[in-house]
Amino acid sequence: MDVSVRNAGFFHGFFNALGGAVLLSVCLTVPCARAQEATTDVPRASSLSTLSKHLLGWLDATGASWLMPLLRLVAEDGDPAAQTVMGDKSISGESGIRKDYKEAMAWYRKAADQGFTPAMRRLAYELDEGNIVERDTEEAWRWYWQAAEMGDAVALRIVGSRYGVARDAKEAYFWYILAVKRGNNDAMEARNVLASLLEPDEIASVRRRAMRWKPKEYQEYQEHSD
Repeated sequence: MDVSVRNAGFFHGFFNALGGAVLLSVCLTVPCARAQEATTDVPRASSLSTLSKHLLGWLDATGASWLMPLLRLVAEDGDPAAQTVMGDKSISGESGIRKDYKEAMAWYRKAADQGFTPAMRRLAYELDEGNIVERDTEEAWRWYWQAAEMGDAVALRIVGSRYGVARDAKEAYFWYILAVKRGNNDAMEARNVLASLLEPDEIASVRRRAMRWKPKEYQEYQEHSD
């Protein structure tokens, strides 16, 4: 038998067995996590999060479409990371998921409503752009703002840019400082430019404010003063 044929058969069998093992893991983990939550004080979210990370890692590494039904199962059971990826795939139509913009927004909302900031940003982006859903800049701003207040580095930069457009250099500088502090290096150049427009005492004041700032826990939207 040709070696390449033999190897192909081996790998096909290996990945079939692997797929079966992952499927078994999902089918056991989800109901077991539900049972654990019903009988103890430990939420099933931790078990689902661990499983979700493994599935998302495999999906990112292989792009295997057979993982999507498993990921959907985890998403339907409430994992926000899985829900967000389901939203992404529903927009792109990749990995065997058909394009469905309405479903994508529904997935994003489910994840955002749990305080998952990547979903908040995606939801805000689509609402702001209005390409796949009716445009609503007010709601988009609310989601960006809340994600920023929770410490999401990308959202912090976006909020900073909004204040920059409004020509509020001092406030924009504050949010860009936070974005860089939280690891968003894309905000560094804008932060430095804004610093050159401010007086030394203004810079010192903003930096003191940034030092005192702490991210907030997720709450349902409440009115805030800009």
